Amino acid sequence: MNPIMKNPITPGSLLGRLLLTASIILGLAGVKANAVSLQSDHDNYHAGAPIAFTFKAGPGNKKDWVGVYPEGVVPGSVGSTIWNYVDGTKSGNIGLKEGTVAFPGGLSLAGVYDAHFLLNDGYTSLFTNTFNVIDPSAPLVQSSKRIYAPGEPLTITFTNGPANPKDWIGIYKQGQTPGVANSTTYLYVDGTTGGSAGLADGSVTFSTGLATEGNYVAFLLENDGYIVLSSESFAVQQPLQAVPYLIAISPSDASTNEPPTPGFTSTIQNGITLLAIPSVKLSLDGVPVTPLISSNSSKITVSFTSDTVLASGSQHAYSLIFADSANKKFTNNIAFTVLTYLDIQLPSPLFLETFDTTPEGELPTGWTQLSFTEKQNEDFDLGNLDSASYATWVVVRADRFKTNLVTYSDGSTDDYQRVLTPGKANIVNGQSVRDLATGRMLFADSGYRRGASQVLFTTTPDYNLTGKSNVFLSFHALYEQNQDSMGAVEYSVDG
Repeated sequence: MNPIMKNPITPGSLLGRLLLTASIILGLAGVKANAVSLQSDHDNYHAGAPIAFTFKAGPGNKKDWVGVYPEGVVPGSVGSTIWNYVDGTKSGNIGLKEGTVAFPGGLSLAGVYDAHFLLNDGYTSLFTNTFNVIDPSAPLVQSSKRIYAPGEPLTITFTNGPANPKDWIGIYKQGQTPGVANSTTYLYVDGTTGGSAGLADGSVTFSTGLATEGNYVAFLLENDGYIVLSSESFAVQQPLQAVPYLIAISPSDASTNEPPTPGFTSTIQNGITLLAIPSVKLSLDGVPVTPLISSNSSKITVSFTSDTVLASGSQHAYSLIFADSANKKFTNNIAFTVLTYLDIQLPSPLFLETFDTTPEGELPTGWTQLSFTEKQNEDFDLGNLDSASYATWVVVRADRFKTNLVTYSDGSTDDYQRVLTPGKANIVNGQSVRDLATGRMLFADSGYRRGASQVLFTTTPDYNLTGKSNVFLSFHALYEQNQDSMGAVEYSVDG
């Protein structure tokens, strides 16, 4: 048994088996720190069970209220099914901008309902939350919390299950379908990964929680299969702090072996107060630089690409300064040390081959090649690394390796794109070599193809170096070690 996927079935057979009795999936993320919101404490409730709603960033009026209507009913067109002011009363004595409105008696009739956060005794809906009420005998799964911190233990409660030992709770990323996608994690209803005791009611705890932020869904699934009995959505995200704060930064403070052209990237999480973007200032060794600033929901990224090549082994510091919407100032100093490197100084070349004037699929004039590579695919296709095109040395566009190529004639991969990654210590004539290949390049393939042998040689034409001394060969090489592969350059002065 695959401990994550669990008895896979085909998507076609899955579609006929899904039960949709209690599986409305609600999104939790994407609400900005100061955006109005209303959230039920669960997606689904048994009839008559307590219901509660948490509201945030409201106007703060005493008569702001929460009203529950059957799905699609416009507030004010008919009376609400249940309602309370934001202070939890029918009189509205305290104005609150955030808090919880509870309905201990819940709703008596099964159905789909809309909860509206309504403005100041009127019918202007500031936010709507949809949820389910189901028959008391129906299976139900609920999360102990709507939002967990990364790594925080999470507990899922289940009720009215079939009581099979192999009934299980699967955690999936929101939008994934059990049986089509792998679960992120799972436990059987007895809290184990073996499933030896059948329980109709109970709870399971995922003690290590989830490390990755995002939206998730907990499914109650039947008997080692993918019949969805009930579901509950929840989110994993960093707790909201009072002020904006750094959640990621590169380079890190006191880091060593940083590249000579050290870029800067930081991510700032909004708190209750927000980052004031115009306040962001970045400097390198006290000299102001202009960063690129972008925002995504409640996170702001500050980045900078440096063109200055810093001295080998030298020490430097970035300073990031910003303020929040309450005009509180924050300063972050990040010291780092550049790695030790050699700046290769080269004069103008005596001979230079860039391959840019050679058509794709050919060799430059005067070059020869010898191949012992076995060809099992006779097609000449520069989009397929397994084809006859790559059974020899061949000139190709470098940008082909920034996209997917077919490998082994049966699929695509992007592993070979790694060979375009420059070493951070590559400095030539005082400049960082950031592009190992531009335009066209000469390429031979010793991987991603079938066949017992992948051995290739290419030879340049002779170069007349009569009267020259202190001659050096310089080349940009794209090579990645794989098992017993070998890449080498040889030269001869006498043929």
